[in-house]
Formats: sequence, structure tokens, C-alpha cells
Amino acid sequence: MPDLSLSLRSCRPFLGLALCCLALVGPRAAAQDASAPSQLSDGSHLGLGVRMAYGIPKKKVSEASGLAMGLEGLIAPQVDVSWFFSSHLSLGLYGQYGVGRYSRFCSEESCRGGVLRLGVGLQYQFAPESPWSPWLGAGVGYQRHMQNEHLAYGDTSTVESGFELMRLEAGLDFSFAGRFLVGPYVTGSMSSYFWRSMKTDGYPSSSMPANSDLEFWVMPGVRLQARL
Repeated sequence: MPDLSLSLRSCRPFLGLALCCLALVGPRAAAQDASAPSQLSDGSHLGLGVRMAYGIPKKKVSEASGLAMGLEGLIAPQVDVSWFFSSHLSLGLYGQYGVGRYSRFCSEESCRGGVLRLGVGLQYQFAPESPWSPWLGAGVGYQRHMQNEHLAYGDTSTVESGFELMRLEAGLDFSFAGRFLVGPYVTGSMSSYFWRSMKTDGYPSSSMPANSDLEFWVMPGVRLQARL
């Protein structure tokens, strides 16, 4: 059975960064809007968001890569920094590190790893003036899968680098306290790796182009966002 506490401990640095950002932003946003209506400004402004999601890998075109080794999910915190051209349209940068959960072929005592994602995306809010606002997003980015295996004959480390070719999102935000929004969302992504390197007991053992099979993920989660 996967150790959930171990996965959460691995997320602490990323979660700490996200919470520090909100701690710095929150008082400023609240002070600015103490006497303002709960409607978001239609002018350009900055947005900062933190997310928590659970990533579920879907079946690959080929089961030849690291996902076939037993990675069955990710506990995936994320930080977003967005520039809103209006209350409807924004362009943002995102960073996510998902801690892998293993159970099929490799326990978390012998296998550890995760997926790093860095990218850019557009988002459109349909009803920013309403308490409830649905939104859609799309983006692309860089993706890096890292996995360490502790085996009887030695320790093996594998790194795969590639691109998040398409990232589609949909969510529903609830506006509160003037400039804060919170709500559920779901992300669907398609990616492909172009390079793979391996080390055995700390020494490079191979480095080669990765297969170009497509990898699919579904990530339901919750997002908290502050508008400055």
C-alpha cells in the first residue's frame, strides 16, 4: 500500500513556496479591497494562484516507458503567476511538481519519483462579474519525469525529458473577499518525451533518444487564486 505521508513530505518544499507567496499577497489584496465591491476589476492586473491536484495517467500508445514501471498517480501541487489583460482573459506561467505514487510493480520503499512541469497558458473567464464563473484554459510546456529504483543489484535512476504538447483545463471559480477565487477544476494533458538518461549506482549507464509515444494525464483538483 502506498505511503501517503511519504508523498506529502516530498511535496513540502513546493507547498511551502506556494503558501509563502499567498501569505505575501493575501494581506495586500485584502487591504486594497476592504471598501471595494466584490466585482473584479476589468483593467489589467496580476494574479497569483496555488493548486492541489491528483494526477491519473491514462493508457499510453505504447507501455514501453517509465509509466509502465508502476507509477499510478501523482500528488501534484502547482503555482501559477498570471497577467490579466482584462477580467476575462489572462496569460500565465505555471510550475508543478507531482510526487509519484507506486503500487503495481514497485512499492514506494523501492521506487520513488515524480514529474516536473513548467509551461505557459491562456485562460478565459466567462462571467468574472458573477459570484460563480466558469473558465477554460489551454497551454503547452516542458515535462521531466524522474524515477529512482532500489533493486537487488543496485540503484537505478532514470530521467526522461520532453514536452507537454497540449494542456486543456476547465474549472468553476467562486469569488469571495473582493479579489479571491476558489474552486474545482480538471486538467487533461498530452505529452511526449524526446530524451532518456539512466544512471546505475550514480554512474551514467546510458543516454539515448526516448520513444515518441504519447502520454495522457487527467488531473482533478482545487485552485485558490488572488487578483492584485
